[in-house]
Amino acid sequence: MDKSYAIKTCPKSGYATSFDSCGNLHLAYLKDEASISIESTTEMFALISLDACAAWKNDLELTITGYRSLALTDTHTVTLLVDRPQHILLEWDNLDKIIFKSSGGTTDPDSLARSNDTQVVINQLTIGLDL
Repeated sequence: MDKSYAIKTCPKSGYATSFDSCGNLHLAYLKDEASISIESTTEMFALISLDACAAWKNDLELTITGYRSLALTDTHTVTLLVDRPQHILLEWDNLDKIIFKSSGGTTDPDSLARSNDTQVVINQLTIGLDL
């Protein structure tokens, strides 16, 4: 998502809040579930850190899971707010897949969200070669 679009169309959302905190011009977002994976069977990657914010609902849970060869290796759950992006330091290595899942939360009274909006805004995602 582009900064000017977010500020114009969703000024009281986690989208606008995330742009204010990071200085980036673009963000990624997910609803319910998203994944990142590598197709190589011989290479792995590391998930170092990310900043995340709830787009519309406070107390939204984000669960991040890391996998290697289909085996679960790491799990982290964090509770997110609309007006406060969180830095999540993981330093996970030897991964070939990451899954992000969002759930729950209560609609922020200032937002225009529907009750089923479980969108998470992600920025400053740091992925690298194995640690």
